[in-house]
Amino acid sequence: MQKSVLIKLSEDQIPTVVSYSLEKNEHSIGTEARASGLKGITNVFNFKKDLGQSEKEFTRKKYWIAPSGIHDRDTKVLSAKEAAKIFIEKALGSHAVPGKVVVGVPAIPDPSWAERYRANIRDIFTELKMEQPEFFHEPLAIYNSYKKASQKRAALKQKEDVLIIDIGGSTFNSCIVRSKKDGNIHRSGSYSVPLGINADFDGGSKVDQLLLEKLVSQFFPIVGHLLDVCYAQFGVQENPRAIQYLKKWSCMERRSDEPGIVR
Repeated sequence: MQKSVLIKLSEDQIPTVVSYSLEKNEHSIGTEARASGLKGITNVFNFKKDLGQSEKEFTRKKYWIAPSGIHDRDTKVLSAKEAAKIFIEKALGSHAVPGKVVVGVPAIPDPSWAERYRANIRDIFTELKMEQPEFFHEPLAIYNSYKKASQKRAALKQKEDVLIIDIGGSTFNSCIVRSKKDGNIHRSGSYSVPLGINADFDGGSKVDQLLLEKLVSQFFPIVGHLLDVCYAQFGVQENPRAIQYLKKWSCMERRSDEPGIVR
């Protein structure tokens, strides 16, 4: 039997953000991509929620990258499919993948969303000429990590009911994971899936947006007016030029070493 191998991805490949470097003439992901936001580059994030949408929405180009910091001819527009494909290819490109890749399925209670998610991910792997992946419920993976994070917990051989609360960039979900008597997860049966899933497509990015709006309205009244104008006339989520102005002003009172409000 082939031994399972865990590919240790560096922290530079987390979180799920995609950007583009004009200097390197290539896309970047993770921490490097997120850091580009502090340089005024509009990057791609919060696209995970579209991975379970219809093919039309999954392939719709609506995510902007402005590598030069302004909306001009260098601006690149990606679909959720293209962004996910770039991220997967970059994340796994430097590793010899042994056997199957396991992809986590978010704890979304809508079964049709989950099925479209699997189908869309399979489509990406096909285009990358990679073997079709296996799928695993994200809360179960979280529980396994929780067990292995502490030797004391790993040694605890008893049934557990664990509340999992997962706040991601684009999702906020909770559920219960019930383990077997030996503390391991169920591989089959009614307890092999998360229980009582409750989820919403408002994650950390929504908090970022609310903090940005608070910052702008409290410290920059003029830009607060611009925010209203951008929403009313341009649509902040759809217009990269509006985002550029908001990023420029919102970053003035924030040190570069502080956690980013704008990504």
